[in-house]
Formats: sequence, structure tokens, C-alpha cells
Amino acid sequence: MGGEVEVISRVERRRRWSEAEKAALLAETDQPGATVASVSRRHGVAESVLYGWRAIRRAVAVAAAGGSAEDLRFIPLATIGSPSEGAGPTRTVDPAKRRRRAARDGEAEIALPNGTRLKGREGIEPEALQRLLTVVKGAL
Repeated sequence: MGGEVEVISRVERRRRWSEAEKAALLAETDQPGATVASVSRRHGVAESVLYGWRAIRRAVAVAAAGGSAEDLRFIPLATIGSPSEGAGPTRTVDPAKRRRRAARDGEAEIALPNGTRLKGREGIEPEALQRLLTVVKGAL
């Protein structure tokens, strides 16, 4: 039974990102055609970290714009036209596949009166969510 044993001598620490590094990564996610997934893979950053930073950046922008609780309200949504009005052929998506995609993509969005949109994904880290809520609460 002569097996090999791997000894891990240190614990992997969380990476600390400077504000400049965060800004550069966020700017990269804002580029046309860029995705959070591709940026996260390229730089070795978890997608949830980038989504958390984006949410915080938006919350800070809302706070800086002076939004308030009285300004919040539901907005009407509607579909414009129908597929039969010249939009071209439609494709049928299996309902089970749609549910899996929705569960995987699990995204929530809050539209604020000044046009800012807060988006959060299911995998947002609790600490990032707490910081976001603190900033939003302070802006109200």
C-alpha cells in the first residue's frame, strides 16, 4: 500500500483587490459584448464577486444621486407586439429547460427612479449583500 500523500502547508487566503483593480475589472465587464463569466475566467475571480462589486457600485451611484424611499414605485411593464406581427419565426423552448435556465440565471433587478438598476444574482455573497443594503438604506 505505498500511496503518495500530499501535504498542504498553508491555507489559501482571500485575495485583496485594490479599488483600481476593481474599477478595471468592472470597466471590462461594461464593454460591449463582454460577460461577467468571461471576465471572471480571464482574471481568476469568482462571478459572484464581480456581481457583488457591480451591485455596490450601483448602490453608491444611487446614494450619490440622492434617491429617496418616496421616489420608489412600481412601474408598468408590457410586451410590445406579438410574434405574429412580423417578428420572424419563434422557437419553442422546453418548459423544463426554461425552469433550469431560470434557476441557474436567478437574477433579480430593482429599477430606481433616477434610471439606475440594481441587479443581484442568486450567488451574491452575504457580506456583499449586507454592504449593498447598508448603502441603499443610507440613501433613502
